[in-house]
Parts: sequence; structure tokens; C-alpha cells
Amino acid sequence: MTLPKNKFIRKNEIDLVLGVVGKRSEHKERDRLLIILAAALGLRVTETVTLKAEAFRELGEGWVYVRSAKKRKGWQPCTRKEAKARKSRGYRNIERKIVGYGINERPEDRLPIPLDIANEVKTYLAKYVKGNSYLFPGKCKGRMSERTAFRLFSEYCVRAGIGHKSFHALRHYRGFTVQAAKGDIDWTRRMLRHSTTTMTQIYTERTPDEVRKLADEIGW
Repeated sequence: MTLPKNKFIRKNEIDLVLGVVGKRSEHKERDRLLIILAAALGLRVTETVTLKAEAFRELGEGWVYVRSAKKRKGWQPCTRKEAKARKSRGYRNIERKIVGYGINERPEDRLPIPLDIANEVKTYLAKYVKGNSYLFPGKCKGRMSERTAFRLFSEYCVRAGIGHKSFHALRHYRGFTVQAAKGDIDWTRRMLRHSTTTMTQIYTERTPDEVRKLADEIGW
């Protein structure tokens, strides 16, 4: 499986995006940290925009707590009305439905955070965050919305000259980086918090840069 172009991003491209962010006078510290945390920790967009100050309670020890956007409570039987509605929408399973956690109820995962980024977070918290507020404030119940995060990142990518990129490309960047560094799919699974290696298999694929380099090496 090959990733779509808009879901693959290189380190030098992230640096270009951060360069564009640095030229923006308003919210540049916020937007810079938003991108860095998503890329360095492999966060999903919901996990990124819902980060609160309490998530960094062990920042001094090099840990951050993230409420997983993928964890689910389990399955629950549907009412007759719900089953009928699910059938009309084409669901395969109409007798039961997945029940999810609310944002503040989701189980926490403890992730390691690089020292240089931990120092940047510490400075940001002291300067911009009061109490247990969201790191990235906005109009969505006090925080930045997922749609805003997607839009901001895409706009920065276009301004940086690398074309539209999905916010999820930052999580994929983390996956490929870990896989390249360790060469062990279980390490990659752990860092991305996949329950099995089935979803992690994508990071064993060769990147476009590797494929391009091989063509140059072997010639014709």
C-alpha cells in the first residue's frame, strides 16, 4: 500500500512549513507547537487539539499523557429505530453499535517526549496557558477545532510551496521515522499506539524517496 501524496511529508518539508509559521505575527508560537507536537509524538488531530496543561504533569521526566482518540468503550445493542436507520444507511451491523468515550473520558496513553520539545512546551505553558486550559484555544468549546487545525496546516503547506498536505501526514511522518530508526515493526506499533501490527504494516513500505534513490543507483 502506497500513501497518497498529500499524506506523506518529509522532515525538510516540515522545516519549510515551520519557516512559514515563523513569519506570521499572530499565533505563530501556537501554530508552531501544534505542528511540532503532532509530528514528534505521532498524534491524531483530535489528540493534538484537545491537549491540556495537565497532559504535561510529568514533563520534567520526559513524559506526556495523551487521551487517545481511537479508544472505544465497546459495543451496545441498537434500538429498533436505530437499527432501521443503520440499515437504510448501508451499515453491515444493524443490531449493535460502537460506543465511544467523551473527549475527557478517554483513557490516557503515556508517551515519551524529546527533551528539546519538552523545553519548548515548558516555555509555552508558562507564557500562554493558565491553569488546566487547552494548549490551543479556539471557539470549539474553548479549544481549536479539528477543522481549523486541518485548514491551518494545509494553508501553511501551500504557502511553503509543497502543496496541500493532510494534518494526518504528521502522524505518518512519525511512523516512517520510527520504522527507519529501529527497523522493528513492534516499536513502530508501540509508538503509534496501534492495538495490532496490521495497521502498522504500512510503515514497512518504502517511501517515495527510497524508491527514487534506488532507480538512480541501479540505472538501466
